[in-house]
Amino acid sequence: MPVRYIPEYERRYLTEEALALAYSVCADGAFSQELVEQTLTEAVKFGQSGGQPVDAGLFEALLWAVCDNDLKRSPGENLFDDTTAPYVS
Repeated sequence: MPVRYIPEYERRYLTEEALALAYSVCADGAFSQELVEQTLTEAVKFGQSGGQPVDAGLFEALLWAVCDNDLKRSPGENLFDDTTAPYVS
């Protein structure tokens, strides 16, 4: 796996355990680097919106959600498109 710089926003919004999980999943090849990067982006957004860092358990759940969503979306479609998200009333 190539060396990757950890941006400040990832250090701020992900716990050390979540970052370790991200890098180990990417290194062992279980998921593509693109999926891991998408999950990191979603985790940062989640952490920003909640004001707390994402832990390893939540990162894993986000990873599976991104994988599931990636299988369902068509090419060029935005990840987690708001028009398809269920809303609770």
